[in-house]
Amino acid sequence: MKKFLSFAFVMMFAMTLFAQTEKKSFNVSGFEGIDAGGVFEIELVKGDKESLTIETEAEIMPHVKVKVTGGVLRLSIETNDLPSKFKRNMKAVKAYVSVKNLTNINLSGVTKMNVTSAFTTNDFIARISGVSKVEGLNITAKSIKVNLSGASSMDIKGKAETASFELSGASKITINQDFGGLKLGGSGAAKIDITGSNEYAELSFSGAVNTRMSGGSSTKILLEMSGASKFEAPDYPVKEMDIKVSGVSNVNVNVTESISVEVSGGSNIRYKGDPQIKKVDISSISTFKKIN
Repeated sequence: MKKFLSFAFVMMFAMTLFAQTEKKSFNVSGFEGIDAGGVFEIELVKGDKESLTIETEAEIMPHVKVKVTGGVLRLSIETNDLPSKFKRNMKAVKAYVSVKNLTNINLSGVTKMNVTSAFTTNDFIARISGVSKVEGLNITAKSIKVNLSGASSMDIKGKAETASFELSGASKITINQDFGGLKLGGSGAAKIDITGSNEYAELSFSGAVNTRMSGGSSTKILLEMSGASKFEAPDYPVKEMDIKVSGVSNVNVNVTESISVEVSGGSNIRYKGDPQIKKVDISSISTFKKIN
């Protein structure tokens, strides 16, 4: 019995050492972008200077690679010499990042970023892939370009003069921003939720994209859809709207001044308001109907 207890104590002590974590600060500077791939949890704040602290298990720390090139902080995990036990089941490496300005982020793998500060910049670019996730992003910029793919997700707020968003796969985005001009594209099973106003928007969806617009208004929207996509904006007033829909897509909009539609396949368009109907081209078993 004593031998068993001694063995159990030794094993518990060994497991405690195994699970021990450590923190390490890195001497980094001169970056406005972040590129991270692998399994990271990034906490990003705005500060007076750039800084980085990594927190992870002691055995993993030597395999965390940090460098700054081209004004970008690059984080990765060297997996070639990583013990096999971590390759099978590794906890996320935590990265605490401070930056004076933010112009771009590139996340891949299973990376999660939580942003707790607002940033103002001229141009902002984001590319998110894999099952990566961005939360709390608040950007005010002249131009914004965002690309999401895989099963990635993002929530973003702020405002921009012009913005371009492209989604594919099973990616998701929640946008709470005002724009001068907006270009938005989606394919696959992407899900899009937009709150905010714009002067002009070009929207193009294919596959089974699900889009909702609310909490704002638009001067003009060009909407093109195919496949089995869905567009819901019954409480989002648009002065002028041009709609081209095919496949078995469904559209529900609110138009106040003028509307033009081309509908084919088995698609359906429902609209609120009393706009001037400039053009109607309906084929097959599609429908175009006013609702109260």
